[in-house]
Amino acid sequence: MRDRQTPQSALDARELSKLIGELPLGAGGISLLKHQDFKIEEVVMGDHYEVGQAGSVGPRSVAVGQNFTQVWHKTSADVDLRELAAELSRLREAARGFTTGSPEDELALAEIATAENAAKADDGAKVLRHLARAGEWALAIAKTIGVPVAVRALEAAIAG
Repeated sequence: MRDRQTPQSALDARELSKLIGELPLGAGGISLLKHQDFKIEEVVMGDHYEVGQAGSVGPRSVAVGQNFTQVWHKTSADVDLRELAAELSRLREAARGFTTGSPEDELALAEIATAENAAKADDGAKVLRHLARAGEWALAIAKTIGVPVAVRALEAAIAG
């Protein structure tokens, strides 16, 4: 057993299993635990996830047609869609000057345009879905050109 004064004083799972396995037949691990200073903080067997809102989590998970309705409900009080549509128009125009011509930039630009159309159609959840896809690139440009409603919407969408 390791020295209790070192940072490695906690037994790992293999050591604990070995100690319990060495007990005489019929002896319980409880008596061993009463005489030792064990602190088991967490035992995880298999996958472990701690997530907020999520459409799909874990190996081989698939989510199709995710919507941002719940996020929109939390954000809608802070975002006027008419004002957002106007700011997304300004953002789209400005973003053209920041594009490197890469496929990623072009896709983000298209997502801004689609979000703008969704804002004009009064579909806040769709706006957030497309702004999330536009991502950090669009957020950085929005902060640079000073469009505060678009910045709030982008931050909410990215945090999702």
